[in-house]
Amino acid sequence: QEVSSLTAHPTRPAWMAGGGGLCLHTIVHDYSNPLRTWVGISAVGVLRTDDGGASWELKNKGLSYVPTGSEEKETLFCVHKIVQHRTQPSKLFMQFHGGVYASEDAGDTWQRREVGLPGNFGFPIVGLPDGTLLIAPLESEQTRYFKDGESTIYRSTDEAKSWQPTAPATGGGPVFAGVLRDAMATVGEAGAYFGTTSGQVATSADGGRTWQRIDITLPRVLCVRAIAS
Repeated sequence: QEVSSLTAHPTRPAWMAGGGGLCLHTIVHDYSNPLRTWVGISAVGVLRTDDGGASWELKNKGLSYVPTGSEEKETLFCVHKIVQHRTQPSKLFMQFHGGVYASEDAGDTWQRREVGLPGNFGFPIVGLPDGTLLIAPLESEQTRYFKDGESTIYRSTDEAKSWQPTAPATGGGPVFAGVLRDAMATVGEAGAYFGTTSGQVATSADGGRTWQRIDITLPRVLCVRAIAS
């Protein structure tokens, strides 16, 4: 059933596509409140419902504008991915189109959290049960691959207040490729995986501290999912 309260939102005529098209790519259902859900739309921003989808509010305060041609400033925000803290439901983390952000008030406001990063452009962000966050920064918006070809994932254990590089995935040489928004996943207490746009796949069993390349080369990896057995 169509959620017409969202598709017919009052700002809908001003919604404009980002580089990858106009796409609703992220749905985060609040595990602590069955009536609350966030969605991320490129290049519109974040919308939240607190009444089970009957109504939606834009939640872009603090985010940077990304020009799309729209004349409505409320809808100029290119969200790439959102993840909710596993034990503190009011805390959200976001990889944005040129920024990494956190919210401590369920998305009402956002603050930049980029200390320690080599750059702020990327697509995925995932979390582990202990609060660890993982992202895959790329060289820049114009150069969308790992810096210097080193497949370095960045890790935060303090709610994105600071980031540290992890050891690059070993084996196979440089990786002049990127990681798309759904091509990183976590499973269990400490398992993590990512796939690249040139077909490499890597895995970590220690919460992203170290990575090993799997001996396989696939087509462009669009999505990675892990299921605990």
